Amino acid sequence: MDMNKEDLKIELRAVKFSENGGLRVLEYRISPDQDLKYYKEHRWFCGLVKFKTISKYSTSWKRPVTFFNGTISKYYGENDPVSNNYPIFIYTKHEFENWKSTYKTYGELINAIKRIDQEQRSEYRIDREKLLENIRPWY
Repeated sequence: MDMNKEDLKIELRAVKFSENGGLRVLEYRISPDQDLKYYKEHRWFCGLVKFKTISKYSTSWKRPVTFFNGTISKYYGENDPVSNNYPIFIYTKHEFENWKSTYKTYGELINAIKRIDQEQRSEYRIDREKLLENIRPWY
């Protein structure tokens, strides 16, 4: 039970995004073929009572979302969950195989998702600032 969550092996899959199209999105789960137990710390009564219980990490499939700087994103606030958060689209089998071979652990995948998110947000902030500069009134 010494396993750190970031070191846990993961499984990836690309599922169809729509019924008619060939577009797919990335999903991951922590592989069930490993020791998933960890100690969960509990604190009751403002930390006066502390104890640990044994828990297990979930192996259910999850669809990560990242910020996407699309054509119209700059018209919405950065934290608008409907407009700017999208799943990771997979366009080809080769691209999916590249994801599978590159990211083997939970930590590697989450760091990659965070990096993609930060890159998209950086581009968004530049685009958003240009938009706001153009629509601000002149005094």
